[in-house]
Parts: sequence; structure tokens; C-alpha cells
Amino acid sequence: AWLLHHRWNFRSTPPEEELLRYLKAVLCCANGDGRLSPSERGWVLGYGACLGLSEAALQTLREYAATDPISADALRGAGGRISPKAMLYDAISACMADHDYHEDEAATIRKAAVALRVPVDAVPALGDGSVSARTPDAGDARENEQSNESDRVTTHSRARIQRRRLRLH
Repeated sequence: AWLLHHRWNFRSTPPEEELLRYLKAVLCCANGDGRLSPSERGWVLGYGACLGLSEAALQTLREYAATDPISADALRGAGGRISPKAMLYDAISACMADHDYHEDEAATIRKAAVALRVPVDAVPALGDGSVSARTPDAGDARENEQSNESDRVTTHSRARIQRRRLRLH
């Protein structure tokens, strides 16, 4: 697939089953908050389509519950040819697809980093406080909707900047 060559310098496309296992792990990361949003699943489906997955593989991703434990083997994906930092970047991208990088998603990403032996400080978006992942408490009322929208956009912008700073190689 062109995207693998362009983005990660692949010379050939990995077998579909490796890409499917990899994207299932990305979905599990996006489901770290216990809620896999349509935007998050849609991001992974679009990415899979760009990677050249068959309709059957895409259907598998559509139906996948994303509740499996995250294993280092699945996270490495694509026969280990996608770097661990690239995997974390893809997982963070999927988590951010709904413009809400939840604290539990960040915790899942940090667990994935540990499984992949990537130091948390090597990936800025994994560290505490680098991306605002605060979820409001039940008693945390906002003055108006405009304030909520502004906060969400600011959080998304901050996370996007952090993702750009990732060094993938």
C-alpha cells in the first residue's frame, strides 16, 4: 500500500492478517475509556482502507468489540516492521478522532508503551499533563456551552501539536 511506503518506508505490504491484528490493537487502545466512539472506529476503518485491507477484513474491524487485552505481539503488528513509536502515534490518533483524549485512553496508551518498551518520556503525548485529558466530575458544571466547546477545541489543538512533536524513528 502506498501509505505504508510513504508514511513508514515499507518496501512491501505486510500480510493482511498482520495488519488486521495491528488495527485490532489500535482499536483496543481507543477503547481504553470503555467507549469506542463511531469517530474512533471510523478512523481505524479509514486507515485500514488506506492500507488496502479487503472488505472482509474491514467488516471484521466493524464488528470487533475491542475488549481484548493488549499484547505486545499485537501491538508490534505488521511483523514488527512498524516502529513502536509509530504504533503509539496511530493509537493516539485513533483516540483523538472523537476530539476527546480521555484519561483512561491515555492510561491504556501508557500501558501499551510499557509493553512495547518505549519510555513514557520518549513520547510527549503519553506523559501526565502534556495533553489535557481531564474529564469533568459530576459536580463540575460549566457556565455555558460555548465554554465547553472552547475547552474541547483547545484540548484537541494541544494534543495535535503534541502528536506532531512525536519522533517516529
